[in-house]
Amino acid sequence: MSTYNFYLKDKGTRGALWGEGTCYMIGVEMKALFDEVCLLQSCPFSTSDFWWDPTSIKETEVLVYFMDSKSKSVIRRVKPNAPLGAGGTTFISSAGNISEVYIGAANNDPDQARALAVLAFHEIMHNLLKMGNSLHGSGGMGLAAGTVYSSSKLTKRNKELMAGVMGKKIKQNTSFL
Repeated sequence: MSTYNFYLKDKGTRGALWGEGTCYMIGVEMKALFDEVCLLQSCPFSTSDFWWDPTSIKETEVLVYFMDSKSKSVIRRVKPNAPLGAGGTTFISSAGNISEVYIGAANNDPDQARALAVLAFHEIMHNLLKMGNSLHGSGGMGLAAGTVYSSSKLTKRNKELMAGVMGKKIKQNTSFL
């Protein structure tokens, strides 16, 4: 049994809707999504697990930064004029990809943890598939759509695409751990 580990970095300031419980539930929701991908025979893993606030990661693992809002973007520290998405952004770079999610984007969602998990998984798709906005048209809708919600579901195409890239060495920018 092999486990796909994914890492989440808490850069939030612990507002009223952000804390250990929310962080844990985000991880649980994301694990459920990754475990759906792990059910495919083409996936090199049989299960997944999550870790918050790592100090380092392996080459075959992925990292997502969670921050309060776009104004706290770590991507903008690397590329000051980078355009940022409404709920999250991924910056593809040979120096290491960066995926980030803006906690405030889910403030009005009744299931904040699920909404943030879906946003993070969407950004991970951009990251691991090394695709910009073209993901939205060719990724099979679902969690690859241009806009995702807490009610968004993985599609067969989403799972197939992810199964094909999980386990590949895709450099992550860990400068902000």
